[in-house]
Order: sequence, then C-alpha cells, then structure tokens
Amino acid sequence: MSSASTDTFTTFGKLLKHLRRRARLTQLELGVAVGYSESYIARLEGDGRVPITGMVKARFIDALNLQHEPELAWRLIELAEISHGHPHAKAITPFTSQTKPRPNNLPTQLTRFIGRTHEVAEVNRLVRANRLVTLTGSGGVGKTRLALEAASAMLDPFANGVWMVELAALADAALVPQTVASALRLTNPLATVPTDTLCAYLAGKNLLLLLDNCEHLIQACAELADTLLRACPQLHILTTSREALHISGELTWRVPSLDANETMQLFVERASAARLDFVLTHENAAVIASIGKRLDGIPLAIELAASRLRGLSIEQLAARLGDRFLLLSDGSRTALPRHQTLRALIDWSHDLLSDQERMLLRRLSIFAGGWTAEAAEQVCAMPHPNERMCSTLIAPNVLPLLLNLVSKSLVVVEELHTHTRYRLLETIREYAWEQLVASNEVDPLRHQHARYYLAHLQESAPRAMRQSGSPLQFVLGVESDAWVKRLEQEYGNLRASLVWCLRDAHDTEIGVQLVIWLYGFWEMRGPHSEAIEWLERALTYIDPSAHAQTRAQVLTALSMSASVVGDYARSEAASIEALALCRKLDNRFELMRALQTRTSDVMHRGHYAEAQILAEEWLSLARELNNARYEGIALFWLGIMAMHQRDFARAISLHEESLQVTPSDEQGTRVVAQFYQAMVWWCQGDDERALAQCTDSLEYLRATGWAFASATVLHTMGDIVLFQGDSDQAKEYYLESVNLLQLQNARQRIVWPLAGLAALAASEDQAIRAITLWAAVDALRASLNSVDLTMSHDGYQSRIAAARAKLDASTLAAAEAAGRQMGFDQAVAYAQGGE
Repeated sequence: MSSASTDTFTTFGKLLKHLRRRARLTQLELGVAVGYSESYIARLEGDGRVPITGMVKARFIDALNLQHEPELAWRLIELAEISHGHPHAKAITPFTSQTKPRPNNLPTQLTRFIGRTHEVAEVNRLVRANRLVTLTGSGGVGKTRLALEAASAMLDPFANGVWMVELAALADAALVPQTVASALRLTNPLATVPTDTLCAYLAGKNLLLLLDNCEHLIQACAELADTLLRACPQLHILTTSREALHISGELTWRVPSLDANETMQLFVERASAARLDFVLTHENAAVIASIGKRLDGIPLAIELAASRLRGLSIEQLAARLGDRFLLLSDGSRTALPRHQTLRALIDWSHDLLSDQERMLLRRLSIFAGGWTAEAAEQVCAMPHPNERMCSTLIAPNVLPLLLNLVSKSLVVVEELHTHTRYRLLETIREYAWEQLVASNEVDPLRHQHARYYLAHLQESAPRAMRQSGSPLQFVLGVESDAWVKRLEQEYGNLRASLVWCLRDAHDTEIGVQLVIWLYGFWEMRGPHSEAIEWLERALTYIDPSAHAQTRAQVLTALSMSASVVGDYARSEAASIEALALCRKLDNRFELMRALQTRTSDVMHRGHYAEAQILAEEWLSLARELNNARYEGIALFWLGIMAMHQRDFARAISLHEESLQVTPSDEQGTRVVAQFYQAMVWWCQGDDERALAQCTDSLEYLRATGWAFASATVLHTMGDIVLFQGDSDQAKEYYLESVNLLQLQNARQRIVWPLAGLAALAASEDQAIRAITLWAAVDALRASLNSVDLTMSHDGYQSRIAAARAKLDASTLAAAEAAGRQMGFDQAVAYAQGGE
C-alpha cells in the first residue's frame, strides 16, 4: 500500500478494519492477539472506542504483521493519536531506519513471534543496565526465542553488533571458548589459548554476546563469562540456561509461561499453519483455553499440540492430553532433538540432575497443588523401599536439594504473604509421576503424605477443636479464619489423601480422621455435596460397636450437610441414628451436638413443639457442662422457633439472653445471633435497625468466607430493601445470595432468594416472569419437603396476587405450567435473567 493510499483511511477504525482483513484475521482472532474482547475490536473498528496509542504500538503492530511496513504502522499510530483530539499529531514510528546495519549473526525466524511485548522490553532494559543477564526458566518456555527477539531489538546500542553462540549441540566443555570465537567469525583463533584470543579481540569492542543453552556446560560458561567481563569493559552478555551461572555481577530473570491470551494466540496461529481450514470460533475457544492451561502456557508444548491437528480434531486433542508424552511427539525435523518431543525436552533436564535430585523430583510429584518446605522434608525424606537401590533421602538434605531444583527451573517458587510455597508445572509433575510409579515408591509415599496432612490438620486446628475432644467443635474467629485459609492452600493435598485412604481403601483409619477434622472447613467453605460424599464413604469403614463415638460424630456432620443441600430424608436418618448412639454413650458433649443437629432437622420440617423439647434438653446439657457457646446457640435457636411462630417478644428476649451468655471471643456465634435478632426487628417493622445489623453481620461473614451464612443474610437484606422500594439493590442482594448458594449446592435454601426474585419481578410489572418463577419455587419447595416461610410472606403474597390479576386465565395457566416443569438448574438460570 502506498503512502497516498494510506491517507484514504481517515479514521483509526477504518484502517484497522482494512488491516485486519488483509491479515486474514477475524475480530475474535485479533482480540485474542492483542488481549481485547471481540466486541471491543468491533467497537474500535466502528470508531466507537478511542484506541490507546501505547497498546497500538505494543500489540497491534505485531498482530497485524506491520513490523516491516513502517508507513502503514506510522499511519495507524497517527490515526490513534488523532482520535485523541490531536489533529496535527506527529506519531513516532516504532521502526528506525539505519544507513548501515549493525553486524550480527542472528538467525532469521520463520515463524512470527507471539506476544511478550512487556517481556522483550524488560529484557532490553535489564541488558542495557547490567553487563550479565541470564534468562532462566523451564524447558520449552521460550528462553531462546525471547532472547533472540530482545537481541534483535538491541542492535542500535551495540556498535560492534550482537552475536549469538549456540551451545545446545556442544558436548565438550573445553570447546566453549572455541565455539564463541567461531561465532564471532575470528579468522584465525589460536586453538591453544582461545580465551586469551577472545579477550584481546573483545577488549575494546562495544558488543552483546548471546550464549544460548548453557545448562549442560554451566561451569565452562560461567568461567568464560567471568573472564571476558573482567577483561572487556564494554562487553555485555545475555545467556539462556535452566539455571544461573552464579558468578559476580549476574542478574537472573525467570522467563514466565505465556498468559492466557498469548497461549490462545500462539495455538491458533500454529494450528492454522498445520491445518488450513482451522479457525478460532466461539465454540472452540473454551477448548483451546483449556488445552493451553493444561500445557502450563509452555510455548513448545503448545506448538507440538497444535501440530497434532493435522490428524485430530480439537476435541480429540483435548481428550488425549492425559497421555501428553506420546501425543506431543511431532516436532520439526530440523529442530534440536530435545525440541522434537515433549518427553525428550524434559529428559534433557532430568539427565542433568544428580541421583538425589532425581529422587526428590519424582517424590515431589506426590503433592497436588503445591507444598511447603516443611511438607517436603516430612513427606519426601524416607528410604527407598528396595534397599538394594539408591541411598536414603534424609530430611536435612531435602531443602538444599529442593533449592537446587528451583535453580534448575524444575520447581516453581510462589512467595505468599505469610510463607513460601513450591509447585511443579503440570507437565513436569506428570513426567515425575511416571518416574515415581516406576520406582515402586507410590504407596509408602502416599501413606507418609496422608499421615503428614492429618497431623497438620490436627496440630494447626483452632484451640477449641483441639481442647474440646471433638473436631466438630468449630468456632468462628480469627484463629479459625486463618486455619481455613491455610486449608484452602492445601486442599489439593488433602483431597488426594482422602482419595488414596478412602476411595482406594489403602488406609481407612487415617481417612476417617481426615474427614472428621476437615468438616469444619467444609462447613465454612463447602461444597456440602463433597462433604456428604466423604462422610458417607467414611461411614462404610466405621464399626458402630467398636467406634460408636466416631460414627456418631460423622453422622452428626452428615445430617448437617444433608440439611443444607435440602436432602431431608438423608438428614433425618443420620440425625436419628446419631442421637440414638449418643444416648448410649457416656459423652454428654457429643449428645449435645447430636441434639443440636436433630433440633435443626425437626425444626425445618415445621415441628416446632418437638424441636423445642430437643433444644431445651440441649440447653440444659450446655448449662450442666458450663459450655457457654452451646448455651448461646441453644438460646438463639429457641428464639428462631419463637420468631417462626410469631412470638416476637419471646424471640427478642431469647436472642438478647443468647448474646449475654455467648463468650466475647466467640465472634461467629455472636454474629449469627445478632443476625437473627435483626430478623425479629424487621418482622416487627423496624427496617432501618434490622438493615444496619444485617450489614454489620454481612461484613464479618464475607471476611471469614462463610458463604452459606452470607447468602442467608443477603437474602434477608434483599427482602428489606425490596419492601422499602429499592428494586435495583434488592436484585443485587438476591442474585449474590443465589450465586453463593448455587456454589454450595444448597437447594433447600436457594428457594428463599428465588422467591424474592419472583416478588421483585412482580414489583417491576413483569407479571409472566413473576408467576413462572413463583410456580417453579413452589414446585421446588414441595419436592424438597421443607417448610419455607417465604412462600407465606405477606409482602410476597401481595405482590404475586397483583401479578396474577394482570394476566388472563390462559396466560396465567401457561406461566404456572412452565414454572412447575422447570428443574432446579433451569429455575436458577431463569431467575438469573435467562429465558
């Protein structure tokens, strides 16, 4: 395109659309390439959005293949400037012409460099500011390609050029200086003293030396770099290696994996080259994203995967990634051997390890989701089960070996606020797991792993759990908040131990204890459906005659979780058996817990008289045991029953007494009691006081992450503001409540905010939506066999009645029929705005 023709495009959007089509990119593909949504690209092309000039320079030029067309690039940037209101803007072209190119031996790249604009700029900055920079990172992460791209952009600052030395194929460390001399095209380097020759040649030169793939010659590279830098003051060295050189003045920079957008962009480009009919669509975008995530954003793995589309569909490729080392074996014939298959790439790194490092690497694959240094020491230090094989790995050696694996880019470090964690990229973990299976160490290591995490659960648990004699004594507070957050980080390991202990039945005793000690976590974070699965599995391994108390504990927890998800048949059966067992035991604390669970179960069925008898027995036990916490809980449960029976004066009195007896450090219990007191105030018409108390309660519950309780408060707040006339705020509260309960699979409770949304639709004159959703909620409540006060709430009923009156008989019947036919998921989707 000539400069004259560029002027025919008078807006940024028009030129962008032309260039995108010329590059044969869809709006979706361009969006992925530059990190924008498809709709945003459409708005840019329609001049409905003002482009960010910096983004145009950093990403659009590369994505539209304008690197070698400075006039077009200049015009696109100029139009971006003009769109900001600078009609006479003089955009600076991103390309500079040179009358005489700098000398170099950088290879011409046959494929386009994808993304990493920030990384290239950062490497350039570091190389200019430091004389020795080493790019480290795992195999296949793109160290060489990034170094080449950065080096290509640094020709100007180095008067004597940029020179690449390829070391990957070199096996003899003694030949490193000679190889550097050859790359510099020295006509007659002295074979006997090549280092001296190099020093003499480079002494007065302003030059960048790129030493690529140093890891297998690390000592020789370190010695040469140190010598050259001391002798040649204008020399800069950029190296790529799995580990640092560890010499004075070195700055190391870890090359990250590609981000999600870059991963998708690379896959799409390479897939299009492998199969001409391949295009990115809305249908396959999610599959591509999942492939990139499972391949850890490693460019080589992504390119190998994309090449397999010559013979597989995208869905088949995703399905076969579990066997990735066989699948990803179709690399370029001209690539280095270790870059032709994923396995060969990791083999290369593995072969450079010592025996002890290999042993630790394979044992680290036992962890799921990361680990701490202490966990590695406690789990991985053990003798090999075959005494004739390698030596024992002892705990004091684990941390130094772990740090070696970090330095060699096989283990990733994650610095958190309170501590340091480590993890393996999933590709490395699968490779190490294969090595572990072959070593016959899996079962003894799994046993050690499970024992460690049970001990970790018990030792780090809140004081109330440890001192009460029952792990189910979970108390909300600062200590328990911190415990739950720690367990979130370790949940992958805890789940892996549960699977091995219970699902695979290797160590059921440890598995049962893991379930019991984890229940407080599930109660706070959920999902309760998963808690039910593990609780029921644990029950199959507990003999009631030998371990009645343990069985009662598990049944109590099972009843509570089943109640939350609306499975009342399961909840009732568990609570009845738990209470029967506890009445036979000489353990009044467990009896009190069983009474609490049974009270909840009975009350949710609307049997208030029976529930009150149970709660009063529980209250009496709490007072005998001098347990103020359970006394406070019993009192506010009695208050809830009074509220449900419209005895508001008694409800307020019981809630106030609950707050008086509940210990001040039992913050969670107090917050729940205060919330139920707010419900009483609201029922009495004191909206402002109730809303203020709910707001305070919600702030605490959100901070602790107690999703189930937060959802209940949000639903109540939705009701309060709805009846005050604030429909927008009510909708926000209801929908957040629905989302939280949906994550918990709390079907029994989710009908509450769904009913609120039906009343809200009626308030907004959406009569058909209101009646349809109301009928769906009524059918769901009936199927759950639960008592739900929302269905008889006067404020709801009046709004639904008004909606009915707006519909003729046939429309009303059709709306009710449609609602009754909805399943749970369909009703939730409809309530969230679906059709």
